[in-house]
Amino acid sequence: NFERSGRTLDGVSTELSTGKRINAAKDDPIGWSKAQKDRASVSGIQSINENLTRVATNVRTADNVMDTIGRLMAQMKASLERIIKNYPPYPLGSPERVEYLRAFNGLRRQIDDLTIPPQDEGARKIMADPAVVPGAGDWEVIVGENGSRVVIRSEEVHTGPTGLDIPALPDTATDGEIEAAIDNLDAAQRTLDARRAGLGGDAAGVTLSEAWNSRLINVQTATAEKLVVADMNQAAAEEKSVE
Repeated sequence: NFERSGRTLDGVSTELSTGKRINAAKDDPIGWSKAQKDRASVSGIQSINENLTRVATNVRTADNVMDTIGRLMAQMKASLERIIKNYPPYPLGSPERVEYLRAFNGLRRQIDDLTIPPQDEGARKIMADPAVVPGAGDWEVIVGENGSRVVIRSEEVHTGPTGLDIPALPDTATDGEIEAAIDNLDAAQRTLDARRAGLGGDAAGVTLSEAWNSRLINVQTATAEKLVVADMNQAAAEEKSVE
């Protein structure tokens, strides 16, 4: 009886010092197993949310790049309009005309540089041309503990035909070619707006999943803690009784 009372007292003393009635599997095998399962689930969901945070960062980067591309295209259009809207228009081969055409091409190269950011693999995957960047394309992301996924769709915004389709112009471009390029830039802006909106819609799914997971983490953490927490008044009374 003394030995049994001693073991009971040790257990109650541990409860009082830790605030938990289950400190090891021997205290309550079923309760211990359930608490461990909940904790493992919480750990898994936290890992998913950490990845979703990285995904959200990549999406924000891509969106910021798209915003920058829109401003660059406005500058490209302004460069071309300076050629043909000048009165009289700068003649073919004139230094001013060549300067503005080269400015247009320089801005076009900046767009391509922006759509292949080596420091941000996720944004590159979303925006780049799969024919140029291996691995670019739709991006499947796990969002739930059960393996559920959302897809961040590819939104190519490079200057190639599958992106914004903005061809370069030679120094000898005619007025007709320049006017066609201005129309092309207007179409490219509409494409950019549509693809940016598509990216925003996909990003919303990631944000909702991250918020849902956070609530689930709080619930399962509370459940696990409730399973193991000790009733301090009861433990104190039991300790006095054993003594």
